Amino acid sequence: MAGISLKSVLAGDLQKIIFELFKELAVETTMEEVARYIPILGSAVAAGLSFGTTVLVLKRILNSMREAALKILDLVIESSKQDVD
Repeated sequence: MAGISLKSVLAGDLQKIIFELFKELAVETTMEEVARYIPILGSAVAAGLSFGTTVLVLKRILNSMREAALKILDLVIESSKQDVD
């Protein structure tokens, strides 16, 4: 792990996360917009889809932040071990 920099680890993960989120958001947004055109029931469906999408995106962001933090801790531990040796 000594040859891997923090910047390269986070940049690769960030690109992957952003791509996946945009892909999911595109599908959810399309479904939400179609549901809006159904009278009365469509608004309720669109609201549910919007809430569900928001919860999903926030959970994914939090999970990716947790993974990034764990990778940072691993890099810091690895770096401190090298400094001691």
